[in-house]
Amino acid sequence: MGYRLTVHACGRDTDLTDSWVSVPTGQGFTASAATLTSAAADAAGAHLVWQVESGPPATARIYRRAAGTNWELEQELVIGADGVVRFDDLGLQPGSRHEYRLGLYSCDQERLFAGPTLQAPLFALALRGTQPNPARDKLSVSFALESAQPARLEVFDMTGRLIASRSVGSLGAGDHVLDLGDSRLPTGMYLIRLTQAGRSRTARAVLVH
Repeated sequence: MGYRLTVHACGRDTDLTDSWVSVPTGQGFTASAATLTSAAADAAGAHLVWQVESGPPATARIYRRAAGTNWELEQELVIGADGVVRFDDLGLQPGSRHEYRLGLYSCDQERLFAGPTLQAPLFALALRGTQPNPARDKLSVSFALESAQPARLEVFDMTGRLIASRSVGSLGAGDHVLDLGDSRLPTGMYLIRLTQAGRSRTARAVLVH
C-alpha cells in the first residue's frame, strides 16, 4: 500500500512524496487593510505608524523614493500581535523630500498601500548661546528654529528665577539672533532655554558689565 503526504498552506497543496521541500507555513494572505495613523518629519528623521487590520500577515515592507527615482526597500518588519507597524527613517538630509508606502507580504503575494510624502526640516532646533560669550551689557542669543510652530526663549538666573521670556515661533524656520534682558541685569551666569514642539535646548551664558 502506498502513501502520499500533501501539505496545504497558503491556499495550495504541496506534494512531499519524493523529496523534502520548503513550503510556506502561514494561513494565507489575510491582510485586508492598513491605515496610516501617524506621519511626521523632524530634525531626527521621518516617523510613520500604520495599523494593519485582519491579519496580521507575516511581513511588512517599507518602501521609499525621492522624486524621479525608483522605489527602494528600506526595511522588513515582522508585524506584532497588535498589528502596529512603526518605521523611523533617521538621518535624512535637511530639506530632503521622500514618498513612502507599505507592502504587506505573505504567501508569495504582496499588497501595497500608498503612504505620505514627508520633507525633512531645513533647520534643526538649536541654541548656540550668546554672541559673544561672555556677553557684555546684554544677552544676544543665537538660535535656530525648525519651523514657525510656537516657540519660547527664556533666561533664568542660577537660582532658577525666570528673568526674561520671549515668544519666538513667529520668526519662522532658520537662524536668528535676539537680545534678551537689558543693562540692568547684574553681572553673573545665566541659563538660557529654547523650547519648540515639546523639545528644548539649553545653554549657559556669562554676562559682564
